[in-house]
Amino acid sequence: MRIELQSAWVLHTRPYRDTSLIADLLTRDHGRVSVIAKGVRKSGRSQKNNQRQRLNPFIPLLVSCQGRNELKTLTGIETHGHGELLGGKVLFSALYLNELLIRLLPPMDAHPQVFDHYQQVLRELGQCSRHADVDEQYLLECILRRFEFNFLNELGYGIDFQHDCASGKKVLAEHSYSFYPDRGFVLSREPAIPGVHLLALADDTFNSAEVRRTAKYLSRAALKVLLGGKPLKSREFFQQV
Repeated sequence: MRIELQSAWVLHTRPYRDTSLIADLLTRDHGRVSVIAKGVRKSGRSQKNNQRQRLNPFIPLLVSCQGRNELKTLTGIETHGHGELLGGKVLFSALYLNELLIRLLPPMDAHPQVFDHYQQVLRELGQCSRHADVDEQYLLECILRRFEFNFLNELGYGIDFQHDCASGKKVLAEHSYSFYPDRGFVLSREPAIPGVHLLALADDTFNSAEVRRTAKYLSRAALKVLLGGKPLKSREFFQQV
């Protein structure tokens, strides 16, 4: 199989043998693709060294590769625009998204909407510092929750915020609901998730801190099922820092 000049982003790289790298790429038409970049870790100036400089996250690329197996050989790479300068919490947030994509996207399974949304999110993260009048944490929470919910939906595990999965009735603002990641929301007689929060999330509204906390709880619960018992390294590292 040959892939030519495919729009891509580097999600992660790791050393391979003495002079090469394995790079996990997110491509628009082929999903997550793993490639061997041969000889890019050699010392000295060469075309291979230029390839190594491009094989970093958050730089838009055009890549070419080939191979019959799941692990393909990189045959060409060039930048395709300018990347975003990310730092601090914004950088950690972007690394978290990369790890989510690596862990949950099946290899060679095209998800163009995920690719397009990922590009959009990187632009939004890059612009966070330009909104001096808006709290950065608020912006990050909104950006991340939207990506998580859209990603879950694209994977086939979308959350229906508007209906009680047991009765099929519409969620009501004055009621409370329990959340079951494998099913959805069920009317609860005990204090639980306020229906008004669910309706706000259905409208893509994150204005209140309480709604954002609910959104974080729901996305964590839904993703935990898909991630299994293995925690995200980026989340652990961010908590340590």
